[in-house]
Amino acid sequence: MPEPRVETTPEAPTTTTLRTTDRIVAVLLYFGLSPFFTPWLRKRRDSLAAHHARQSDALFLLFYLIVFLFAATVAVLSVVMLRYRAVYAAGHYEAWTLSLFRKLLIAWTVFWGYGIGLALFGSRAEIPWIGRLSRWRGARIARVALAFTFLLAAVGGALAARASALAPEKATPAKACLLYEDVNGRYPRWLFALGYYPAIEAAHRRWGDSVSLRRLTRENLLSAVGEAEFLFIGSHGMPEGILLQSGFVKPDDVRATGAHAQLRYVYLAGCDSGALKKDWEEAFSPAQVVTQAGLTPLLQHIGWLWCEAPKEIAGL
Repeated sequence: MPEPRVETTPEAPTTTTLRTTDRIVAVLLYFGLSPFFTPWLRKRRDSLAAHHARQSDALFLLFYLIVFLFAATVAVLSVVMLRYRAVYAAGHYEAWTLSLFRKLLIAWTVFWGYGIGLALFGSRAEIPWIGRLSRWRGARIARVALAFTFLLAAVGGALAARASALAPEKATPAKACLLYEDVNGRYPRWLFALGYYPAIEAAHRRWGDSVSLRRLTRENLLSAVGEAEFLFIGSHGMPEGILLQSGFVKPDDVRATGAHAQLRYVYLAGCDSGALKKDWEEAFSPAQVVTQAGLTPLLQHIGWLWCEAPKEIAGL
């Protein structure tokens, strides 16, 4: 007689598939994707992925704490720069701040990489010094912060793309020209497009396609002086003049390019540009010229670009 057939169930393949999925999700969580997997994780509270979700929550909570402390430090230094220049000038606080937070981020990256390694190997071990924080339920607030970050990134990306399209690098002649200092390419153009967005949007409403966002060089600056009605010069500065990588641009350099009858508004962001206020006004005549009386923080210029520039442009 033929042997009876025994029905088999696909338990082993199903288990293997679940373990593989679990491990993949565990790795993805360290890339900030926990908000998207939260419903799935609630059904698998004891899984490898859930374990690493708690650890990634703790890691990102620390990351946001570092970001908050950095922002608070920058805000405090901005106030000190404006109100207590002698104190600010007495120390290299900006360099110390960047150095400290760079080291904190490097240390955080080491823990982050360690967590990814544990997830890849399917380990439930805890990241050193992170375990206790990962068991705190309040660490899940990091998922809210991550979701908000993704939203901000999407909105910011869309605004930066629109600003870049409205103000191309090569739009000549440009009625509105906004110049930015990228420190030899260290900072990407889209970052300035986002920071300048409200001013670019207002300029586009005023002058249409005749708006340009350009890297700050001596050639671009002197060229813009001869064609623009509105000119924003986002530069570093000293009492001697506009500070570029190639040296200073002084009022005499601008004056030497000839008459600028079309110029109506010039904003000089460089620190201490007010030391030559009268000279700049003569060089950019007949434009209204805004200079800085002393040291000025970046936040001040961003605030002007977002709050004041659109009104100034609309009034031209």
